[in-house]
Amino acid sequence: MIKTGTRCCAFGQISRVNNETTIKDLSTLLIQLKKEAEQKHKVEDPFNQGQTSVFIMATMPAETPLVDKLLRLGFSKTHIFARRNGYPKGWIEMYTKNLVPVTYKTY
Repeated sequence: MIKTGTRCCAFGQISRVNNETTIKDLSTLLIQLKKEAEQKHKVEDPFNQGQTSVFIMATMPAETPLVDKLLRLGFSKTHIFARRNGYPKGWIEMYTKNLVPVTYKTY
């Protein structure tokens, strides 16, 4: 299980997860990522840390047990994608989670 940054400084992907990934392992990683997100980071952070939200992709219906764990940890289903031609029947679901509260300030 790894977190990979995206071109968006606020968004990271957690990959290499599946039905066998334990809720404890997911929870431990989320705690670590939340601590990183609460620290101050410089623009273009060379360590690729500090994302304030993460996402996980789940292949459905095969990864229903994984989805159950994600929902228990507070992830929300945000999008559904068709699978590529030639792949087994099914679809892909995107689950996201904010690691820190979202606040809006007027400047």
